[in-house]
Amino acid sequence: MIDHLYIENYRAFKSEDVVLGNHTMFIGTNSSGKTTILKALDAFFNHAFERANIRNKSKDFIIELIIDNKQYKKCFSPPHYTLNYEKCAGNFDDLRLYRYLYMPKPPYPLSYLHNQLLSLSSEPERTRDSLSVQAPLVLEKQHVEYAFESDERIRKADKKQQRMALLEKYGPQKLLLGVDEIEQSFLLHDMDALIASSHQVFFVSKRKNFINAFIHTIHPLYKSDVQKEIDTVTKPLSQSKQRPFLLVEGKYDVAWFEGALRHLNKDKAYRVLPCGGFGNIPFVKEQLDKAGYRSLIVTDGDVKLEQAYRLKKDIVELYANPAFLKRYLHDHIDSVPQTKQTFIRALKAPQSAMKSILASHALNHMKPENPLVGELKTILDHYENR
Repeated sequence: MIDHLYIENYRAFKSEDVVLGNHTMFIGTNSSGKTTILKALDAFFNHAFERANIRNKSKDFIIELIIDNKQYKKCFSPPHYTLNYEKCAGNFDDLRLYRYLYMPKPPYPLSYLHNQLLSLSSEPERTRDSLSVQAPLVLEKQHVEYAFESDERIRKADKKQQRMALLEKYGPQKLLLGVDEIEQSFLLHDMDALIASSHQVFFVSKRKNFINAFIHTIHPLYKSDVQKEIDTVTKPLSQSKQRPFLLVEGKYDVAWFEGALRHLNKDKAYRVLPCGGFGNIPFVKEQLDKAGYRSLIVTDGDVKLEQAYRLKKDIVELYANPAFLKRYLHDHIDSVPQTKQTFIRALKAPQSAMKSILASHALNHMKPENPLVGELKTILDHYENR
């Protein structure tokens, strides 16, 4: 499973770390990067991208993934943006069973989807250094025209049903599915079947009913800042006013609290919302209060804020699994640092990258005995019984 994605020099992102859940839905305004994430995965697995989407034509286009705690990096270099093997990293033989299918908006014709699924079900070609490249399978037109009528003759609802049927019949075992505006390609009542037929899904949606029906990780993307785009979160979720928001400081904190909520069996009872820093939290809470939402605030231990619950430790990263943390810190670090300053000094990587990597691990691999789980239980017990 993909825990973490890093994109550099591509479309909406100069550089961006993205924490991914077992299944993730992206919401946000136009040009906030939702489609960029889906297309970056297509570039990584299928080498499918347009040179025009490279931001700086003199620099590399880089995609890094963390899959099951292993790092994989692909680098496409100018001027022609072919794969630069010397700058790639990871044993790509590990990924031979993974197949990524990107479904854009508007959807491709049914015959094209059929070809794609047949192609993804075929064995990948092997290239130098064990980097696998999925070669497109081109079927002769006569092979598909008997299976499908012209798309213009089929109702939209029927086409959505046929897409679902094709995925269930031809979808490979480890299918990674990226669907831009899922409501254009599939019916709402097929969402659970769609998730069940895939190893991991990444959806974009603008429809309230799809967003509210999605019980997994919802990742809001902000084009500018939270204060300008609070409607990004509040409008789509207007049908869920009985589900309180758990307000946290930053985007990397979200994964920690979602991981802890899962162990408390409360992941469907709360929606975690990042506020873009503790300074924004009062504004976000005020806007949610005006819109009729319930919310509670949980901050790091080094922050003092009215109406907020505070963690015992300075920053949420200090709740990291010691064995996992040791792998990413200097060898002389034998335990989790006890203060924020000690933690920052121990980092080998930039602070934002480390926060993202630890958040990914917390979301998908947190243990029930993690102290954060117990602290959050105490906080929620007090909030629910006050």
